[in-house]
Amino acid sequence: MRKAKTTIGIDSLQYPLKRAKTNGHEVLMCEAEHLPFKEGVFEKVVGRRAFGFMDDYLNKAVDEAMRVHKNGGSVVIDDDKQVVSNIEKHIKAEGYTPRKMMNYLLKKNKNTKKYVRKRGEIIIE
Repeated sequence: MRKAKTTIGIDSLQYPLKRAKTNGHEVLMCEAEHLPFKEGVFEKVVGRRAFGFMDDYLNKAVDEAMRVHKNGGSVVIDDDKQVVSNIEKHIKAEGYTPRKMMNYLLKKNKNTKKYVRKRGEIIIE
């Protein structure tokens, strides 16, 4: 797997950003439903255990992830089963294709798929 040239971590809280910055990552305090980036600038957008905290603005956060990722890039959402289920409903309602929405950054074998589905993450082919 190719290493990213630039990684930017976002959060709406100061503590996680401070911790990430200490580890040498570029960070930005902002809300997931209002990302301060141009359209199509990221090859990969990853939401890890973040969408579960976005009850009132989950759909907008998913739309923003789709907006800022490059065409042909990946959007990866790793969250609990209920959150993933809500995201899947939104994906269908908005007409996002599975390939466009998420291409997981995992090897696509049966054991990995089983493990990922059990944990509640999505792999859509």
